[in-house]
Amino acid sequence: MIGALKPEYLFQWKVAARRLYRALAGRPRGVREVALPWGVRMRVDPNESIGRSLCDLGVYDLPVSEVLWRLATPGMLAIDAGSNIGYISLLLASAGGSTSRIVAFEPHPEVVESLAANVELNRGTPWLATLEIRQMALGSRAGTARLVWDESFSSNRGTARIGEGSESGCDVKVTSIDEEFPGSNIRILKVDVEGHELEVLRGAERALADRRIQFIVFEAHEGQRSAVLEFLGLLGYRTVAISRSLLGLRLESPDSSRGPTSYEPPSYLAFPEETDLPANLFDSGWRCLAAKRP
Repeated sequence: MIGALKPEYLFQWKVAARRLYRALAGRPRGVREVALPWGVRMRVDPNESIGRSLCDLGVYDLPVSEVLWRLATPGMLAIDAGSNIGYISLLLASAGGSTSRIVAFEPHPEVVESLAANVELNRGTPWLATLEIRQMALGSRAGTARLVWDESFSSNRGTARIGEGSESGCDVKVTSIDEEFPGSNIRILKVDVEGHELEVLRGAERALADRRIQFIVFEAHEGQRSAVLEFLGLLGYRTVAISRSLLGLRLESPDSSRGPTSYEPPSYLAFPEETDLPANLFDSGWRCLAAKRP
């Protein structure tokens, strides 16, 4: 009963009905196509983390999706570091509109194929931004690195990470934001790279110091003790925690006692300390759930 009070169900009656049917009939098997609230389509595996959420809820990580939807503006440049199968990249492409440019970085050779397939599935959609795929990782400098993963990869392909160990892995190309986007103004940088966030931001230090990155959305499992928050603070960026209520977003102090939900990772929004957050971030409701397209 408590689960039925999720806004994903209350604000999307078709999703709620579909979820009830699946609870009775069982979870579907194999890759299937799903339609997202903002009019794009994706091919997903219901037995993987993102695919299961999209099949059951219609969205993945609703608070982060909502923040990104509200931050997007026409004509923006947005970077998706750790694009996975393209959910956030396609959200940004739809929210930013046809005059925007989205650059998706995904180093895993298998995952990038799914990403490319989902981008191709929506090719020709008139309201979508230009979406570029770069099969490489972002880090502090250009070079190569070892991408590793373990047995959990089969159920969550977002768990591959830069590191060492005896797990399965492959060598991947690495570049940095400062090298790839010299002088560019970046509206949104989303970072979800399994513990490699600090290295990605070190590779954007010039852009951060010059205030050429307006908003950064990232995961930090250590909360307010995270080295990522400390690094951004030293460069003059404030950070708020992204949370939710039934009726909309909550943006709170990183040391707030209200933690992330058990089904959503701890995520944060950083922005230059001399600027204010857009007023629309404090409006009630879930705009991304109501973002109907033709």
